[in-house]
Amino acid sequence: MARDYHPEIAEAVNGFLDGHDWNYTFDAENGLFRFGVNLPGKLKNIQYLVRIGETDYTVYAVSPVSTDKNDPEELRRMAEFVCRANYGLKDGNFELDFRDGELRFKCYMNCHGILPTVQMIGESIACPSQMFRFYGNGILQILFQGMSAEDAVELCENSISCSEDEEEEDASSRLIDMLHNLQENEEELPEDPDEEEENGVSCF
Repeated sequence: MARDYHPEIAEAVNGFLDGHDWNYTFDAENGLFRFGVNLPGKLKNIQYLVRIGETDYTVYAVSPVSTDKNDPEELRRMAEFVCRANYGLKDGNFELDFRDGELRFKCYMNCHGILPTVQMIGESIACPSQMFRFYGNGILQILFQGMSAEDAVELCENSISCSEDEEEEDASSRLIDMLHNLQENEEELPEDPDEEEENGVSCF
């Protein structure tokens, strides 16, 4: 069943992606963009889904690694990590799905009465990549080294502070650098997060 969405918001996102020569797929029936972004570091690649709504759009970026849903202690540590990492974030938030261990970052953009600008769209897409870039090492430390959530977040935030001290370029320059990392990856693309679960299977 097709889902209602704002065609002009979809056109704005489409125009941004085309304007930067990005490779993506678009589900015109449901207003869903899908693509992949390469990252520096060990996480390598995250999968994106941009869901267009009637007065908004939401950007989801999904981690290539998941928490073991059958390991209660690992789930607990990752949930604590998500809460600690989210505290103080201004744009978007990490999410952990306890049903399957999936990790993702979400940016919600309210477009009621306006159309998103190129800068708005660019920043909403770059933000999740930046967050996985900054916090990805902490995620991996929890999953593969058994690090505590508190220590993992401290590791990440110390790294962020050092990065901010060393980098002199402005936010727009960092955004452009992030945009250039986009590459098409059609494998295991995320599904619509609004789809209902069927037969007990978790849907994104």
